[in-house]
Amino acid sequence: ALACQFASKGFDLVVVARDSNRLYQLEQTLFTKYNCKVHVIPADLTKKESINTIEEFLKKENLNNKTRDVK
Repeated sequence: ALACQFASKGFDLVVVARDSNRLYQLEQTLFTKYNCKVHVIPADLTKKESINTIEEFLKKENLNNKTRDVK
């Protein structure tokens, strides 16, 4: 629900969860409905190594410093 709210306001998203199938379904849904870019990171946030995976992805995609005010 939160991802839909941000997508509906024109934000591109980074979504993270263990269930990659559901993430990719969410990506398709949000892109189709809101025409936003959705970066998918399948990762288990209960595992420390996932933090490194996310950080590396954000750096690789140059997303680590992109912010915008939410209104």
